[in-house]
Amino acid sequence: NFKLMIQRITQKNVLIYFNGYGCYCGKGGRGKPRDPTDTCCYNHDCCYENLHYQGCHPYIDHYRYLIINNKVHCSEGVEYKNRSVCATLACECDKHASLCFKREAPTYNRKLRHFPVVMCKEMTPKCFPSPKF
Repeated sequence: NFKLMIQRITQKNVLIYFNGYGCYCGKGGRGKPRDPTDTCCYNHDCCYENLHYQGCHPYIDHYRYLIINNKVHCSEGVEYKNRSVCATLACECDKHASLCFKREAPTYNRKLRHFPVVMCKEMTPKCFPSPKF
C-alpha cells in the first residue's frame, strides 16, 4: 500500500527516488536524517515504531484509501474489522509520509540516493510519541 500511495502522490518511482535515500528511506535507519526528504522517512519510521508499541503491525495491517484531488482519505474496510484501528493508523502514517515527500520535493538531493549507511554515524534521534490522528 505505502509504495503505491507514494507513487500516486509524488508521481515518482519509489525504488529509484526513495529506496536507499539518505539514512532512513528504505529498510532500517540510523544516524541523523540528512535532509527534509530523509526526515520524512525518519518520521515514518517513528510513526510505525509507535504503532508497534501500541500492539499494531503496520507492515502487515492492510488498509484501504482513496486519493481525491491529491488528498488521501484513509478508510476502514469491513473485512478488516478486527484490525481496523491499527490499519487506519498505518494508513495515516503512510499518508503523512507520502504528503511529506511531495511537500519536500524541491529540496530532494539526488546525491543522497543509495546513500552508504556507513556514513550515518551520528547519534540516532529519539522518536517521540506520534500525534493522535
